Amino acid sequence: MKRLLVVLSIVALGVCWLSPPVAADATWPFEFARIEYGVLTPPHTDVKWDKMFDFDIYHFVFNGHTILNAYVGNNPEYPSISKRWISSKNRDSVNGLPAETILSKSSSATRSRETLITLNLGSHICCQYIHFYYESDSKADAAKAVRIIASLDSLLPKWPKASNPPR
Repeated sequence: MKRLLVVLSIVALGVCWLSPPVAADATWPFEFARIEYGVLTPPHTDVKWDKMFDFDIYHFVFNGHTILNAYVGNNPEYPSISKRWISSKNRDSVNGLPAETILSKSSSATRSRETLITLNLGSHICCQYIHFYYESDSKADAAKAVRIIASLDSLLPKWPKASNPPR
């Protein structure tokens, strides 16, 4: 029994040792369904997909909690933040796409954000907008969410097709 435990420990140590560590700035591509756009996500980020009849909602989950949501469709509820909570608004584009962003901060040092992006119409006429939003994120989670939003880009012709598109 002890011999088996030693052998298993050595095998486990070898696997961990030979596995390359994930760089702190590593990212993984994620493709949205029905549109030719994708984002880069931090390692260990799961994306859950709620497919509706004429829109999709994506939940970017990091360490067990949602750090960002994305509505992809034609009729976003934007803005959904009450006007009294808005701390700033801007119309900075995201990778050349027209965008409008609303930011708010709470007294508990959490952050909320909504970014509405108008997609270039092409073969994905079914979905004209991506509405990214998060509520009550910590500073670190908000920073991850902002990097995901800023990475939005057209998949064609830049990205190779992902091996695991969402289903």
